[in-house]
Amino acid sequence: MRRITFKVLPILTVLISSLMLSYLFSALTLLALVPWDTAIARPEIGTWQRTVNDFFEGRFGENVVILFFIMMTTLPIFNTLRERWYLSARVTLANILFLILGYGGFIASSIISYIIFPYRGNVTDPFFHNYTRSSISLLAISVIFCFWFLQIKSMPKYYNKQKNKAKNTQKNISIHRLTDAMTEDDAPNYQDNHVQSEHFASQ
Repeated sequence: MRRITFKVLPILTVLISSLMLSYLFSALTLLALVPWDTAIARPEIGTWQRTVNDFFEGRFGENVVILFFIMMTTLPIFNTLRERWYLSARVTLANILFLILGYGGFIASSIISYIIFPYRGNVTDPFFHNYTRSSISLLAISVIFCFWFLQIKSMPKYYNKQKNKAKNTQKNISIHRLTDAMTEDDAPNYQDNHVQSEHFASQ
């Protein structure tokens, strides 16, 4: 029972933390891509701002973002943990850290965007919300996710080979030591036989 728990628990922690991470980045990305979600006034139909906003506000565009982050989180984690489940704790820790970093980075980028691009006009202005302001948040999300991706990809990949190499090295050292010990043990016998041979030859 304990063995099963030790095997299943790392898988569950990695799976749950990965789904939480993909959900967070999907939600934050959609917040940046749909700035007119709750706006009173929107740009006119046909403008690129309204087209992009309506696309990602719809079910299809929302699913595209969600599926993108699910794939971009599960695939690198699967490639990293394939035959190397001893890294599951590090992957879970990285997911949790970037959950906090992603949420905090989005809030910080939103504050910075409001300082750089303050609100102008009133809420009835169609461009009271705009992509200029949300672009900073979108950039922050992209940078943080890229750091997470690089962190997962940079984890060791050749543990088994290094382990086998270390075992072979230790085996070779043991063989050399055994050979040296046998040589040292046989040296006196060889010397005695050599002396006796010389003695008989002289007679």
